Amino acid sequence: MLQEILIRNTRLRKLDLTNCSSVSNTSLQVLALNCPDLHTLILYDCHWTSVEGMMAVALNCRGLEHVDITGCWCINDDVIILLALHCKKIQYLSLSKIYGITDYSMSIVAKEIPCLRHLNIQGCWRLSDDSVRLLGEYCPNLKALQAKECRDVTETSLVRLRVKGVNIDVRPPPKPYRVSNLTNNMNRKLYIQI
Repeated sequence: MLQEILIRNTRLRKLDLTNCSSVSNTSLQVLALNCPDLHTLILYDCHWTSVEGMMAVALNCRGLEHVDITGCWCINDDVIILLALHCKKIQYLSLSKIYGITDYSMSIVAKEIPCLRHLNIQGCWRLSDDSVRLLGEYCPNLKALQAKECRDVTETSLVRLRVKGVNIDVRPPPKPYRVSNLTNNMNRKLYIQI
């Protein structure tokens, strides 16, 4: 049924299939071929999404500006690279909880999508500080980065983005106080038992 709707609505600009489990990858391929003017695609937690379906979208829907493929576990570097190379207008990209993407695909995103404004990489365990450094270097329009649960993304790389005014959901750890500073600031002795 969705395939018929997509064939008849060739001017479709936004498609939100959040939590939809009954749509096939054939539907994504039909979407890609029949809706080239699509600018918003939301496949949030659509675990059925495969590499082939998203590759068809990346190759044919070059006007995409908003892509949310959060939780699409089957997606890998190949899809992200195709999106970056063919959909250069993307401003919002959510890749949260996609465990197969690496620093390599993020380097392509950083270098090929300079108009990127918002990136969600929460829970992308294979990404590291290298990805964040490249985003800071190549994405001058980046305004927000969601990077919680990225175990190899540290404050070392995030601080550079904070200085540039990028809103980051991971707060820096509190600065540790030195005992000498506490003693001097309070003008009294501190007794610490270890």
